[in-house]
Amino acid sequence: MSISTSILNKALQSARINRGIGYDTYLFSYQSNRYVLRIENTNIRSRLKLERHAFILYILKTKHYIQRVIQSGVINGRYYFVTDYIKAMSISQLNRITFLKLQKILKDFHKTQGRNAGLIIPGHLKGEQKDWLNYIELNLQAMKRITKKSSIFKKKLDLTSRSFRNLKSQIIKRTNTSLLHGDINRENLLNNKNKIFILDWENAQIGDPLADYAILDNFFNNNTIILSYVQTSDVPIFCFYKSFFLLKEIYYKKKSGMPVRQDLIKLRLFNI
Repeated sequence: MSISTSILNKALQSARINRGIGYDTYLFSYQSNRYVLRIENTNIRSRLKLERHAFILYILKTKHYIQRVIQSGVINGRYYFVTDYIKAMSISQLNRITFLKLQKILKDFHKTQGRNAGLIIPGHLKGEQKDWLNYIELNLQAMKRITKKSSIFKKKLDLTSRSFRNLKSQIIKRTNTSLLHGDINRENLLNNKNKIFILDWENAQIGDPLADYAILDNFFNNNTIILSYVQTSDVPIFCFYKSFFLLKEIYYKKKSGMPVRQDLIKLRLFNI
């Protein structure tokens, strides 16, 4: 199936359903079906993130938990791709049954391996490919450059950096070449008739599978369920990832001028 340029341009005239850092999103109808159009916006990293998103969906095209790419290309000088529309509800609470279903999905796409432990192309930092440890270290360095000595953020960042130095030798030995979603939160998880779908793969990267569980826990804050998955010996690394990704989210939201949730500002304490 091919959707014409005129139909796509008409979709762009409709109300935008989401404006993100990575792209703008539109919902439109065509031949009695509904579709989602994601298109590059003015953000400097927009095309990078959008191309990566489409790339991951092509890699996982046989999986039941993603949106299908209908077509992709360039329109009006901007990269875009179109997917099917999934009518479903966001997952607001993570109970044990839902987590076990989600865990099967995570284990499935974590089996997808990256080459040379580099980030999924196009990668972070203007396309440069960095391995997992470099990715963490570069992010910690970037965050340190904007923090004030007296801030709570600076104190928590110092603690997280110290934890990373202590755990680095253990992290090196872990599997660091798995495909990660990198942004698993309630807005990116949909539930339709007991089927779970995962949206928005623009932050996908190659790294430690434990990181996706730590990101998940940051959003649902349900240690009892998720920690049951984590082996006792891996708990310190899991807690480090929780702290690292929480700080990273605050850092990038502040840098982009986006609002930061109050619970993030309070910086929950982690035992690391």
